[in-house]
Amino acid sequence: MITFNDVKKFFSIKKYGKLKLGIWTIFYLGIITGCFCKFSFDFFNNIFFQKINFWNLELFNTIIFTEIFIILLLFLFSLTIFGTIISFILTFAKGLGIGIVIYFLYSKFLIKGIFFGILALLPGLFISSVALIFFAEESVKLSILITKKIFYKNKNWPCLNFKLHIKSFVKALIISGFGVFIHVFLAYIFLKLFNFFNIF
Repeated sequence: MITFNDVKKFFSIKKYGKLKLGIWTIFYLGIITGCFCKFSFDFFNNIFFQKINFWNLELFNTIIFTEIFIILLLFLFSLTIFGTIISFILTFAKGLGIGIVIYFLYSKFLIKGIFFGILALLPGLFISSVALIFFAEESVKLSILITKKIFYKNKNWPCLNFKLHIKSFVKALIISGFGVFIHVFLAYIFLKLFNFFNIF
């Protein structure tokens, strides 16, 4: 069960402030990098216009599978000494993907594309990104603790709380799933509206 305290704790920078700030910084660096990446427009055109015609259960399953796979990778690597670097890489990759989408929408449709992105894509992407960053932070903390226990055995480190970590994993999946639902639902609605008014 996700409570108000969970949300408040996530956005608080009093505890683990530097770590939280660092992960958000990596995420935004990914977005900025993606905005300057030049990919084949033919490739993106095929994907984008295919989504216009196929915003259905199959697409939802594809997106939710991708989000679950990313969070599952975070979970698995958080149990190793490589959890920190993997968390940073996946967080950057998430931002990179969002930046590429922003670049494509603006390059292809200018202000109309940005307007569509804000209305249709941003809410769902924000929610799923929060889920990823929330669990990336938890994964980094656990991985660092595991690393310390391996290489500094003579220290009295806190016990590993795997039960709490699994609860965080489940919460991240729930938040991410909700974000994907919002993403697909709003994209479907606004694509229909934009097509109806011949905006695209």
